[in-house]
Amino acid sequence: MIIPAYNDSECIADTVRSLADSGHPIEIIVVDDGSTDGTAEIAAALDLPNVTVLTQRNSRPCGRWASSSS
Repeated sequence: MIIPAYNDSECIADTVRSLADSGHPIEIIVVDDGSTDGTAEIAAALDLPNVTVLTQRNSRPCGRWASSSS
């Protein structure tokens, strides 16, 4: 499961935990798109198995924002 994230510090922990607790054997990849609010750090601090956090410089439009920027 790939989770695109940008300044989602308020919800990233709940989102990742919900997927991790789903009981499905999935790998979760959080792709942080240059957040400035600690989103990547929060996701990494969860220290959950099968969760990888990747960061990149902001590349707007990207992730959930791409569909609304047309």
